[in-house]
Amino acid sequence: MDAVSILSLACITVTIISFTAGMPDFIIILKRKHTGSTPFLPFLMGFITNIGCLLYGMLKWDFTILVVNSVGSVLHVFYVLVYLSYSSNKSTSLRQFTIATLLMVGLYLYLAHVVVDPRRVESLLGLATCVLILFANVSPMAELKNIINNQCSASLSFPFALGIFMNSILWSLYGMAIQDVYVMIPSLPGVCSSLLQFYLLFKYPAKKVD
Repeated sequence: MDAVSILSLACITVTIISFTAGMPDFIIILKRKHTGSTPFLPFLMGFITNIGCLLYGMLKWDFTILVVNSVGSVLHVFYVLVYLSYSSNKSTSLRQFTIATLLMVGLYLYLAHVVVDPRRVESLLGLATCVLILFANVSPMAELKNIINNQCSASLSFPFALGIFMNSILWSLYGMAIQDVYVMIPSLPGVCSSLLQFYLLFKYPAKKVD
């Protein structure tokens, strides 16, 4: 087994396992029947990113990207639907979901019906997924100001941070191995984001909520 195959297997295994990092939060949501301080953005970004990367994987016909994002898309549909069902602020969550979905549909229609050159389609879709992965990796930091002001990291999740950390390292290496900058570059900031989350989780432990 060569280095690329080993990295491929590692990416598939670790990434799919990391997708289940949201389960503890959703078990709590289901028990409480409300989302509490759990933010919607990381789950929404996970949903959009998996769909976008799945399309990129289909275009490149990359087995690793296809497998990972097929599983991720299905799981994140579940996450988003559960969150919307129990959202503490349904109007805001639904508006964010609607806007994100319309943007994705618009991008697909543009690439499928306006752009003609296949190489241009691959370049634009690669750039789009690059941006999505970057935002998905740093989206938990949207709560940074509130975390510092409240001195409480309840909106962060250690399993999520660990998943981002492991995935970022593996996908950066895999991107280098297959010489795909759209896979490699956006994963690098994820390492910094996850390290910052680890620090905040240690510095401002989550306060218990009944």
